[in-house]
This record gives sequence, structure tokens and C-alpha cells, in this order.
Amino acid sequence: MQATVIKKLIESISIQDLKEAEEKICQNARPNFVVEGYDINEQLTHILAAIQILEMAENDKIGLNIAFRRFFERVRTSIS
Repeated sequence: MQATVIKKLIESISIQDLKEAEEKICQNARPNFVVEGYDINEQLTHILAAIQILEMAENDKIGLNIAFRRFFERVRTSIS
């Protein structure tokens, strides 16, 4: 998981387009935009993370940067 890739996605792709990309990947099709990543699994991870961050920002009525930091705090906590 690469934070810079996820940051680019949340800043440039709508949540609806990200959800459509998730569906396409799950159906072995290509998304309508380029998703960086080592393989399809990492690309899907980036998409899912971006969706979670955008949903968190919307639901909690917070900025993208705050949602981004909260997401990665959760990731760090789950790893340790």
C-alpha cells in the first residue's frame, strides 16, 4: 500500500468512479483510469483505501487530509 498513490486517487477521482473501478477489477476488467500498483491486488487495495477515506471525510464531515491521517493511523495501529 502506497500512501502517495492513495492520496492522488482521493484528490482526483470521485467516490463513484472509484466504486466503479472496484467493480471492474472484481470482474477482471480494467478501470477507466490508471491505478498505480505492483499488481491487481495492490491496485484494488489503493482503490478500497481511497473509498474508505472519502467516505470517512463525508460521513464525519472532516477534510480529506484529516480523513487520510485517521485512515493511516488505523492502519498503523492494526499492524502493531
